Amino acid sequence: MGCLFGSFLSEKHEVVLLEQNPERIDALNQNGVTVEEADGTRRHYPMKAVMSGTPMPGVELVIVFVKATVTESALETNRALLEEADVLTLQNGLGNDEIIEKFVGKEHIFVGTTRHNCVVTGADSIFHSGNGVTKIGSLCGNDKRAKEIVAAFAECRDGMLFCENARRLLWEKLFINMTLNSLSSVLECRLYEIYANPHTWALTGKIVDEAIQVAAADGEVFEKKLVLDSIKKLCEDAKNGFASMVQDRRAGRKTEIDFINGAVVKGGQKYGIPTPVNETVVEFVHAFEESDRVRDKLFE
Repeated sequence: MGCLFGSFLSEKHEVVLLEQNPERIDALNQNGVTVEEADGTRRHYPMKAVMSGTPMPGVELVIVFVKATVTESALETNRALLEEADVLTLQNGLGNDEIIEKFVGKEHIFVGTTRHNCVVTGADSIFHSGNGVTKIGSLCGNDKRAKEIVAAFAECRDGMLFCENARRLLWEKLFINMTLNSLSSVLECRLYEIYANPHTWALTGKIVDEAIQVAAADGEVFEKKLVLDSIKKLCEDAKNGFASMVQDRRAGRKTEIDFINGAVVKGGQKYGIPTPVNETVVEFVHAFEESDRVRDKLFE
């Protein structure tokens, strides 16, 4: 997703990608980023990439796309960039803003969600499998700066919107993640299969039921039908895409499940609301993580 948004924004702004893999840094600097669209068209974007932790003066905005599991370590490595910069998280899950607050003040933290979806196909290439709106807001009322960030994004792409209620925005994205990410990870299926399979769709409804109760206790009221309609639409719009958690499993990476369905479980514990379905989903994903690791060792 960093490559995708970096490509968009590079049309009007100076963009630098932060990477940890030297081979990928070389590939990006030499070849740029190739974005393949769902209709088969391809577009090439020249790009600059540097090693994470490289000092760069004058950075105005740091956009965080790393997995929630490594947010703190990534920000610690790049602490010098944060001295004068605002930070925008477009990550999955709840709680990333709380981690970012360890490094910058609330007034410099902005949160957002996006319906864009992509799959890495090479060191310098991605497949843009899903398109949609991106919403950005401030959790502490710094709407002026949030609107400036949205305007900068809008110079490069349509569908960039300001959101006044940023907390609700995060819950809206969480409903997508807690169903599509977790279930597609367990089943290793494409997004459209979540809706097409009546059993996974029934399970989706049960996951959402629990989360709606927790969200209401957290101050955000949602209607189940509208939530399910939103999930269904994304299944249709990005039907051939894979959720990021599927890609994590295949790559042997730790998933973000504790920041997604785990956030519902944590909220349930806070407000005294039972969340047995989400608890089971969390354990299933962790079980697959462990079994994948053990299986790899058995066949070494």
